[in-house]
Amino acid sequence: MADTHHEEVLARIAEGLVYTESEAAFQAPRRRTDQIFEYNRTPPGDVERRRSLLVAIFGSVGERTVLLPPFHAGFGSNVHIGDDFFGNVNLTFVDDVDSLTHGAFYKQFTSKEALVDEATAHAFAELTQRHRAGLERHNGQRTAAQQALIDTYLSVEHRDDPADGCPVAALATDIAREGGGREARRVYAEGVAEFADFLATDDQDGVVRLCTLFGALVLSRATKGSPLSGEILATVHAALTEAD
Repeated sequence: MADTHHEEVLARIAEGLVYTESEAAFQAPRRRTDQIFEYNRTPPGDVERRRSLLVAIFGSVGERTVLLPPFHAGFGSNVHIGDDFFGNVNLTFVDDVDSLTHGAFYKQFTSKEALVDEATAHAFAELTQRHRAGLERHNGQRTAAQQALIDTYLSVEHRDDPADGCPVAALATDIAREGGGREARRVYAEGVAEFADFLATDDQDGVVRLCTLFGALVLSRATKGSPLSGEILATVHAALTEAD
């Protein structure tokens, strides 16, 4: 039964269809999350260490490869890079599909816009799944699930890991640049509305709570490295908790 489920999920991934991270949890051993984390914090002068990490992260990597940190990848092991590759800061490899080769990135999609549409849909499908899982963990107790979400959202770990965090914050700037009639904008707006609905209480509007969380997260990331960053997280967490 498990093998059949795995094959069905892999088929959806290969076709570029939406799936959730929980469905694809069986692929966890192929993820290079720890190595990517380490690479992104390696000193610029430690060339040998960076090279060894790239070899460990990617399926294959050519000569004279330059990849400026931070970079992000769903797996890392699915990426194959040729010679003389240069990657600028904040490069993201959407490597859910097997064997993503540099130079063939957009061949998985009809256009860059199609990629953005699919990535947005995937991100919010995963967010919805997380909310449902939170409710299940707390036996349907909405208040407890909301508090757990607030605890996680306003944590140092979430602040420091934008690549695997809230899509509302991660995609806001990119979506703002998209045309008004784009599918990605529609999906984003629906996702924001659903998130706000999940956060709503009898006494507090969900939109207000979401905007408070969003603003605190963005400001804490922008002020990271100063005492103000942690103060923002702690102060807003206390305010939202007391409001409950």
